[in-house]
Amino acid sequence: MPDTAADLDLRLVRYFTAVAEHRHFGRAAEALHITQPSLSRQVRGLERQLGARLFDRTPRGTRLTEAGEVFLPSARALLRSAAQAAAQTRAAAEPSRITVGYTNVIVTPAVRELRRRHPDADVRTVHTGWDEPRAVLLDHRVDAVVTRLPFPTDGLHVTVLYDEPRVLVVPLDHRLAGKESITLDDIADEPIPRVPDSDPAWEAFWRVDPRPDGRRRGRPGHRGPRRQVRARRRGRSRRDHRAPAPPRRPSRPHHDPHRGHRPEPRGPRRPRRRPQPPRRRLPQDRPNPPDRPRRVTGFRSSPNTGVGHHRTADDLLLCMTRFLRPRSGVAALTTCALLGGAACATDPATDDPRAVTPVADTAIAPNAELNKKLRELEKAHKTRIGAVGIDLGTGKTVGYRPDERFPFNSMFKVFACSAVLHKARTGSPGLMDKVIRWTPEDMAGLTENSPETTEYTDTGMTPAQLCRAGITKSDGFAGNTLLTQIGGPSGLTKFFRSTGDRVSRLDRPEPYLTEWEPGEVRDTTTPAASARTFTELTTGKTLHPDDRARLVGWLKASLTGAARIRAGLPEDWTVGDKTGTGGAKNHGTAGDIAIVWSPGTNAPMILSVLTNRTTDDTPNDNEAIEHTATALAEALGRL
Repeated sequence: MPDTAADLDLRLVRYFTAVAEHRHFGRAAEALHITQPSLSRQVRGLERQLGARLFDRTPRGTRLTEAGEVFLPSARALLRSAAQAAAQTRAAAEPSRITVGYTNVIVTPAVRELRRRHPDADVRTVHTGWDEPRAVLLDHRVDAVVTRLPFPTDGLHVTVLYDEPRVLVVPLDHRLAGKESITLDDIADEPIPRVPDSDPAWEAFWRVDPRPDGRRRGRPGHRGPRRQVRARRRGRSRRDHRAPAPPRRPSRPHHDPHRGHRPEPRGPRRPRRRPQPPRRRLPQDRPNPPDRPRRVTGFRSSPNTGVGHHRTADDLLLCMTRFLRPRSGVAALTTCALLGGAACATDPATDDPRAVTPVADTAIAPNAELNKKLRELEKAHKTRIGAVGIDLGTGKTVGYRPDERFPFNSMFKVFACSAVLHKARTGSPGLMDKVIRWTPEDMAGLTENSPETTEYTDTGMTPAQLCRAGITKSDGFAGNTLLTQIGGPSGLTKFFRSTGDRVSRLDRPEPYLTEWEPGEVRDTTTPAASARTFTELTTGKTLHPDDRARLVGWLKASLTGAARIRAGLPEDWTVGDKTGTGGAKNHGTAGDIAIVWSPGTNAPMILSVLTNRTTDDTPNDNEAIEHTATALAEALGRL
């Protein structure tokens, strides 16, 4: 017999497995999106190539021959090996991609945290079927999966995240509906639906088979009441599955008004389906059984499993265990609706890497030492301080008065520049190079605070030049002009909302936005909100990578923050920041927000410090911001 292995066409092998799974050429052709005659020819070609008949075609359907039964496991293994080879090749070509799978489990918080920890990675999510967790892992379609046990776990690394109680769903008129909780003994003789072709371990778990007394539930091959209901709806019974379909209703004759015929009346109307009685969920008592459905995360079983480039499974697992929480009432025993699995991928809503990613809700760790230092600073400088520090390497976040409001002042300009960059990239190509012109009258009231735009009154400036002037020199007119490109202050507020920031808002342009009184919410943010949004814009996926690099370059070139956050950190650290300052008559408000790199580390820190004086007519205090930056770096373990 000639050697055909080298010439075996994977496409034909895939066609063969489709027919073997459907046991029908027509249904297989429909699933493959080809015609049935073409599929038949392809399978016959494979049979000629192998020198063996793989299918017996009969009026009752298609069944595998003995040779086909032997070839089927090898064919599936061949296709799986080809898929794994392709996946491994893609992983080598795209080393920064992480794919998380999930099965009816909310993984959004964990995925957001993973994106925050690794802003340069392409984190994706994939929804998998309840019966697919093991297959998608072994086929390398995902790097990890979050799902529910039980399912076969051999060859996988599985970590239990937490346990969940099973619940029973019954009608309100059921004998058990009045109970607060039940045991498995209470439902030992109740009919429980069965899902055809489900995994035996999963099926036995949800159908409580064997029963608590050791009895098996039903005879082998018995499909249960759900399958019988389906058969009756099709007009067939299980005892005679070849029963003829009911005759069609005679067609109505055509009504001809000239011949006086009247349409034949319709037959009796079908009775309406009776409404289903309400259902009630009953939690099971804990003592019976000890095994409960578990939400788990799993990885392919291989030494030193890697997730993307320098992304370890342990790092992903840390995100999953920290940011996934149990929810009550998520499994219904009688519906067999939920299954366990393991996967890691992107969120369906943000699968597109260009999509705006909401900011992660980073938990602020309590830090008594930091609180003590900043309280002493407030007392010594007669200043109210709000501060948040985020270490993007460890994920640690510290803060003091993180959710209290402070005015933006000129800090808004870095966010306005981000909004303009986003608009230019997503909806207005060429916007950054468009020349904007103005007259001296347009600058009324802002000349003193606009050192660069006053020099370009005759020639105008592009939005890119205005961004640089607004960030590096805090040019007031540049900031206002940028606002006009995004719909004014309300346009910037809308941009905040698109990033997931529900707190920050801008209501007025300069110089009016500096007019702030304690308790006012106009033109304000909080240390936590500003830090999280700033993190997203400088390291997240809201902006294109080129735009992020451009924005960070402007921040590093800033000339206004030498006496604030930069002064509180060692000279060899790299800092990119944007300051904001109000007048003495406006309670000496001042702030600074920065992205900071310390030597020997790749992951930056984000520091946001906002202040106002507690006495009237007192100028701002740069020294308080300087010392606060030092305290934040110490609390994050960088000093």
